Amino acid sequence: MQPKTMSGFLETLEERQVTIGNETLKLPKPFVAFATQNPLFIEGTVPIPKVLADRFLLRIEVGYVSQEEEKQMLRLKEKGEAAEYQIKQVVGINDILEMQNMVNTVSMQDDVADFITKLVGATRTDIHVVMGASPRAEMPLCSAARQGRLYTARKRLK
Repeated sequence: MQPKTMSGFLETLEERQVTIGNETLKLPKPFVAFATQNPLFIEGTVPIPKVLADRFLLRIEVGYVSQEEEKQMLRLKEKGEAAEYQIKQVVGINDILEMQNMVNTVSMQDDVADFITKLVGATRTDIHVVMGASPRAEMPLCSAARQGRLYTARKRLK
C-alpha cells in the first residue's frame, strides 16, 4: 500500500470514518475492511508494516488456480459468459447488526481468556516467530471466540 492509502485505511479501521479532501464521512454500519497485498513487491506497492499486522484477524494466502480452472476461466471469458456461481443474499443489514449486538452479549469464560492470552504470549517467545503479536491481537480473537460460541449455541437451539 502507498503511505497515503495506508493512512486512509487505518482511519477507516480505527475511527470508522473516511476523509476526502476537507470532508469527513462516517462509515455506515455494518462495516468490514479487507486489504490485499502483492507479495512480489511490484513497483508501487508497499508492504503492510509488521507493527500494523495484528490489526487484522485473518491472513489468507491465495495461490494460483489449477490448470483446468484456469482453462475454464479462459473459456468463460472467451464466450463472454458470467461466472457459473452467482452470489445470493442470505441476510440483510438489519440481520447483521442484530447478530453483532448478540455477540456483544456473549460472556467469555476464564479458560478461553487464559487460552487467548497464552496463545498470543507464545508468539512473543517462540523462536520460529519473527515478531510476536501485541495485546491488540487478542481483541479480534476474543470476538471470534464469542461469535463461535454464539453460533454453536444457536445451532443447538434449532
